[in-house]
Amino acid sequence: MNDYKDNWFYQICAKQGGKNIVYIVVGVLLFIAGILLFTAVISVLNVLLSLFGVLMILQGGKSLIFKMPKLKAQLQGMSREDFQSLGSSAPEPMYWSTFYFTERYLCAPGAYELIRYDSIGNISAYTVTVSGQKSLLVNIEFNNGRPGVDISVKDWGTFLKEKDRFNEMIEHYKNGPAL
Repeated sequence: MNDYKDNWFYQICAKQGGKNIVYIVVGVLLFIAGILLFTAVISVLNVLLSLFGVLMILQGGKSLIFKMPKLKAQLQGMSREDFQSLGSSAPEPMYWSTFYFTERYLCAPGAYELIRYDSIGNISAYTVTVSGQKSLLVNIEFNNGRPGVDISVKDWGTFLKEKDRFNEMIEHYKNGPAL
């Protein structure tokens, strides 16, 4: 069994988990504020506050309840060689403020995802706009039957310009030694 708690990737994700706790607390406060305002006046603001609060609770809860335990199990179940291939500290640089490339794994701490290069099938990127805010998601499909994942890219403007570079880096790591 690997000592996952000392791993740099797990520690980064645990810090992200702390942010998710804040999401849950703020979500609860917004939900309560929306409900309390219902007693005075029913308005669109009340409904929006309550819905936004529920969404924040769900987002934070999804990460803490589903993603962190899955990551913990993945790290514990890795072979010693795979675990050591992650390295003792985060590799530099962090590409597009989203991805780390290690010897055997694509690491996306914001999505709690450790993805073996040899399990990557198809990769696509698409933009979504929610409430006027544009986001870019990278969809990674797997060749081992695992359901695909969507990873939100923080520096999406640069990523769009360098999308081919991302695909080349993935192929390089799939087929050979580290860059």
